Amino acid sequence: MTIRRLIATLITVIAAPALASAAVVINEIFYRAPDDIDDLQWVELYNTSDQAVDLTGYAFTRGLQFKFPANTKIDGNGYLVIARNPDRFKQFYPIPVLGPCGSSLTTKGEQLELCNAAGKSIDIIKYKERDPWPASADGHSASLERICPTSGGDTHFNWAASLLSADGTRPGGTPGKRNACYLETLSPAISKVTRAPEDPAPGQPLRIEVVVTDSIPLTEVSLLYRSITPNLPGPETSIAMTKDSATGRYSATIPAQEANRLLRYRIKATNQKNATRLFPARNDLRPTFSTYVHDKYQPGRIPVGFIINIGAVPTGPGEQPTTKPVRKPSVWGSLFGGSRDENQPRGRFGEAPTANLAPQGPAAFIYVDQKTAKQTVFDHINVTPRASMSGDGFGGFKVRFHKDHTLNGMSVLNLIIEGNERMVLAEPLAYELFYRVGSPAPLTDFVRITIDNRTRGYYLLVEQPNSSFLRRNKIKTGGNMYKLIWYGGGIVGQHEKKTNRNTTNHDDLVALIGKLSSTKADEQWKVIQNNFNVPQFVNYYAVNMVLSDWDGFFNNFFTYHDTLGTGKWEIYPWDRDKTWGYHDGMWGDQVFTDMPLTFGMAGDRPPTPKGGQQQSGLVFGGSPFGRGGVIWWRPGGYFSAPLLANSQFRKLFLARTQEICEKYYTPKVFFPLIDNMEKRLEDEVRIRGNATGADPDRAVADLHRNMQSLKDHLTKRREFLLKQPELQ
Repeated sequence: MTIRRLIATLITVIAAPALASAAVVINEIFYRAPDDIDDLQWVELYNTSDQAVDLTGYAFTRGLQFKFPANTKIDGNGYLVIARNPDRFKQFYPIPVLGPCGSSLTTKGEQLELCNAAGKSIDIIKYKERDPWPASADGHSASLERICPTSGGDTHFNWAASLLSADGTRPGGTPGKRNACYLETLSPAISKVTRAPEDPAPGQPLRIEVVVTDSIPLTEVSLLYRSITPNLPGPETSIAMTKDSATGRYSATIPAQEANRLLRYRIKATNQKNATRLFPARNDLRPTFSTYVHDKYQPGRIPVGFIINIGAVPTGPGEQPTTKPVRKPSVWGSLFGGSRDENQPRGRFGEAPTANLAPQGPAAFIYVDQKTAKQTVFDHINVTPRASMSGDGFGGFKVRFHKDHTLNGMSVLNLIIEGNERMVLAEPLAYELFYRVGSPAPLTDFVRITIDNRTRGYYLLVEQPNSSFLRRNKIKTGGNMYKLIWYGGGIVGQHEKKTNRNTTNHDDLVALIGKLSSTKADEQWKVIQNNFNVPQFVNYYAVNMVLSDWDGFFNNFFTYHDTLGTGKWEIYPWDRDKTWGYHDGMWGDQVFTDMPLTFGMAGDRPPTPKGGQQQSGLVFGGSPFGRGGVIWWRPGGYFSAPLLANSQFRKLFLARTQEICEKYYTPKVFFPLIDNMEKRLEDEVRIRGNATGADPDRAVADLHRNMQSLKDHLTKRREFLLKQPELQ
């Protein structure tokens, strides 16, 4: 090369720093929005140089498929956002945006690649939705933010979650501006945190070890911890961690604690450039590690659960908690719209609305397996009062886990207590019959609950039908789920939308019910076959009939439209407490066994009471449902009325009802299950009696009487049904 050509080349290189593609990096990723807003996805670029870069011909070649149009530039130290759906993006962020994109980001992790106009890779990011990547970005309102834009993005250590929204429903992130977690120099890397012992006993210290690495010398490695009792978080204490020269690991020891203490701890590391990392990070769903100090568990016949109310605890360095007195439950407030704390948002019958719950909850739940006595700690979660009309006005709790840390696959569970104990016993047996006939139903168990160190006795644990429920039953998620409620008005009012609340309406449901009501006979049967999972609906109504479930045809179920899979509708049982021979007009040891095979279908009429009342209940003269008939009568539902009246569907329903009576709902199958339940709960009803001031011996006697009534229903109901002409 001549001297002249060499000088010309050098001048070209010096004069063109603004076109240096290495200056542009992938800076922020928003791959999953809260509330099922599937098309709200975006990626932000950042120009680390102080001069503009021409992006003409640049493209995302993996992940989002997008090619930058001609004359697209990104300013020096500037930002540029590319959205899957620009119109959706503008609903939440008032800044300029490019798009749309030719593909979407998967919610299970993705590889994003940015290439320049020559096809050369400029930046590659491969993120995941699970640990060690922050779960906060997986539908909990946060984005993935690059911590130091001038450091490589190929490691999770250079990524953190953005600030979480207050209620977890508002999409977050920092598009178009500096990331909330920005650092000029990458902070130390923290990993491989271990504790010993795994579950410390009272009076036993807890040793924490961790690996901390950095290319810059460290100035501090500390262990921060709190010792928490209910409603008293306590101050955060800092202990310097020392490095073992042989292993290179840092360690510190939390002093021995008394029983019934929740320990929360985290690691803090700072280097000489004052770059600090907290691990876990402040915006993680669980911003601390947690362990529960407790006396040795004595395995029993049912699991044990501890609810610990803690309140809001600051996670910033140097911040200390403030405590407020906790109000006691109000009986009438719980029944008619109140809650444990008058400052807490209220929902119908006192239940806190899901939309008002922060992703980092103020409570903890400890679950102890009855066979192994091993505890599992679920911390920073939400535990709220359930809606109930029970005698004490306080009907249990709804426990919401983080979806990356669930209890046996359940992300939400209900802890139920009823004023009438028989209803708590009937509900799990009802779901058991659904399992036996092959129809999806919530998981159940009994759990002895202690709340803030006060034993309350046994509760019924019931899984919540939601996306986790669908996945467990191998049903494709992403469709439309509705909960049928009795107090709504009309089709839309009675079907509470549970998924896709911000992206779709009730159009699919309204259209389906319209088709059912406008067709008859063979034409209607074609509508049913094309739109319903017929065997599953047959199972559902047949089990309801066998169990005398007078409240499950027009009410108390979830229905799901599998829009991304089969395209058909399914139905799942819910709130099956008033089954196995019980209804609201029962008294004494009565058992309800004479609900007719026509119940729930179009054209059904309430039976006429004899002498003012029947064996199975009181006259419900003023009832909007009974219209002068018996208390348990209900009109057919939007689905049950046309389906059960359709001759083709009815043949299948009747045949399945008979088969269930002969094969599944028999003394041979269920009497051993009832006996086993009775054995598991004998000690528990005594514990509850002692906890509530009731007579333990009377509680055991009531248990035996209730169990016998369940057997009585099975015997008498089978006899009643098998004698009906339609089943002959």
